[in-house]
Amino acid sequence: MMTLSIQNCHGVKLQFSAIGATWLSCKLPLSHNHEREVLLPCPSPHNNSAAFIGATIGRYANRIKEAVIQLDNRHYALNANQSIHQLHGGAGGFHTRTWQRLSHQTNRIIFGLISTDGDQGFPGQVKATVDYFITDHNQVMINYIATTDHTTPINLTNHAYFNLDGCGTILTHQLSVDADYYLPVDKHGIPLNGLVAVEDGMMDLRQPKPIGESLLSCPDRQRLGGYDHAYLLNHTDPKREKAVAKLISGDQKVKMTVCTNKPALQIYTGNHLAVVDTASHRLQNYQGIALETEFLPDSPNRHDWPHESSWFTAEQFYCYTTGYQFYF
Repeated sequence: MMTLSIQNCHGVKLQFSAIGATWLSCKLPLSHNHEREVLLPCPSPHNNSAAFIGATIGRYANRIKEAVIQLDNRHYALNANQSIHQLHGGAGGFHTRTWQRLSHQTNRIIFGLISTDGDQGFPGQVKATVDYFITDHNQVMINYIATTDHTTPINLTNHAYFNLDGCGTILTHQLSVDADYYLPVDKHGIPLNGLVAVEDGMMDLRQPKPIGESLLSCPDRQRLGGYDHAYLLNHTDPKREKAVAKLISGDQKVKMTVCTNKPALQIYTGNHLAVVDTASHRLQNYQGIALETEFLPDSPNRHDWPHESSWFTAEQFYCYTTGYQFYF
């Protein structure tokens, strides 16, 4: 597998694969002679549909109920790959494609992809770019830009799993999220009704708490085996300067904050990572946590969600950014 590398002046090193525009590695220099890998390794970008480890997700991240969308009284049947629903753009989603390397500099790499009309059932051609940039302040910025020639839903994200301890599970990590509401879902991750106040569902993460604390103590987390829920962020910051989430390693040596101009954050605690099994690599449940900046699940079918539309026209630019800031 060919890997592509970038780094900053402090020695933070990132690696990528053009397959899925996948973020493979993020090594932090904790001391003069010690690096810590803070990403869950991807066993194979060629075969990454079980957990989407580090992959760029599209055309639509998260679930679309019954794999159907409607536009101008026309129904579009999408590729169903999770029971009768679509997850992360379908079985042949962006995570399976070989992206074109458009630019590669010391601290930046840009990938591009063209998704044809009818791809996985979606209308319209979409041209997408994903721009990874590591700043000299140890922030990994991911810029997503896309255009379409026909009205279509677009929702791109990255599916990296973080483990700031570099080993073990993330159950002793502390997590906080600036969100007053979350979205309850059924066992397939499909929204049940509408948003619920975090305190009413025992899903409050507004103050830092260990991820493993009472992990399976409420019905919402019991149903999914842990966190696999979208939180509606309190502030959508166009300048992407305000942290919407914070993750602290169990040994307190590494902290990461998340900033974004996307309206929601999907938290997935790797509840089923043990299904990822290759001849050379075995994962365990809760070995990593994904913090995916997105629109709320099933947004193309839910015009009542309280955020901007996930449908984009030929006259619009899809332009969103997520930043992962590391402190060590």
